[in-house]
Amino acid sequence: MSEYITEIDISLNKSDEEHLKSNGFIQNPVNLNKRASGDEVHLWYKKGCGSAITNIQFTFSDSMNHGLKGANYNLIKKNLNSRTGGDHIYLWYKYGCSECDVPIVDLFVTTEQQEEPQLFHMGWERLACDLNRKTAGSRIFLWVKRDQPTYISEITATAGFECDVSLFKEGFFRVDENINRGAGGKDIFLWYRQSTDITKALKDLAVSVNEDQENELKKKHFDRVSQDVNEGTRGKPVYVWFRKTCNKPIKTLTVIPGALYKLPYERAGVQVIDRNLNKGNEGAMQFLSFYQ
Repeated sequence: MSEYITEIDISLNKSDEEHLKSNGFIQNPVNLNKRASGDEVHLWYKKGCGSAITNIQFTFSDSMNHGLKGANYNLIKKNLNSRTGGDHIYLWYKYGCSECDVPIVDLFVTTEQQEEPQLFHMGWERLACDLNRKTAGSRIFLWVKRDQPTYISEITATAGFECDVSLFKEGFFRVDENINRGAGGKDIFLWYRQSTDITKALKDLAVSVNEDQENELKKKHFDRVSQDVNEGTRGKPVYVWFRKTCNKPIKTLTVIPGALYKLPYERAGVQVIDRNLNKGNEGAMQFLSFYQ
C-alpha cells in the first residue's frame, strides 16, 4: 500500500524543530529563506497510510485567504518569509475526497532554476508561488508528486476573489502567482482542475496578445478562457486558450517568472508559450508553461 503525505508543518526556529522531530515529522533540508535575511525556515511532513493531503496552496496577501477558509483548507500559521521583509507567505492544505483530489506521496523543494526542468519528466508538479517572494533570496518552489498520473482537464481565470470559494469547492487549484503582478491592474489568477481520466485531458494551450492571434487560434479550433488576464492594466487584452485535440495530454502547468527560465525549460522538453502574460504594461514578465 502506498504511503501518503498525511501531515505538514513549518519550523521557524530550533524549538519548533525539536518539537516536530520529537513528534515523528521528517524535515526537508532546504532552508525556505535561502539567501534571504530572515529566519531559517523548514518544511516538515509525515508519511503514512491514513488520510492523505491532496491539495496545497499558498497565500501572499490577506485577500487570498477567504476562498481557502470557505473551502475548509487548513492553515499553518507560520510565515514562510519570516523576518525577511518580503511578502507574508502561508501554506494551506486540504484532505480532499472528490475525483479531482489525488493523494500527494512526496514533496520536493528547489532553490536553483537549473534543478527544475527534469523534475517534470519524473512526475512532479511545480507550485507557482515563490516562497521567497519579494526578497533578495533564492527563488524557491515547492513540488508535489501524486499517487497516480493526473491530467489537466479544465482551465479558467479570475479577476478578484469573489469566485474563489466555489472554485476551490469544485476541485480547482489556484496557480498562486498574480498574473498582473506589478502591473497595477486587478488581481488575476489562473486556475486548473485535474483528472486521472486521460480522455478528459486538455491537449494544447496558447496565449494571444492581439486580435490577429485571437483570430488565428479560433481557426485552429482553440477555445478562449473568457477572462482578460491583462484587465485593469495599460496593456491590450491578453487571453489564455485551450483545446482537447491535436496533441498529447497535458499533465501539469505553471507560470514561470521572466525569460531566464525559458531556454532551460524548452531544452528539457517543457513547453513555454513565448507570449508575455503581462504584455503591454510595466508588470513582471511572466509566461505560461506546461508539460505533456
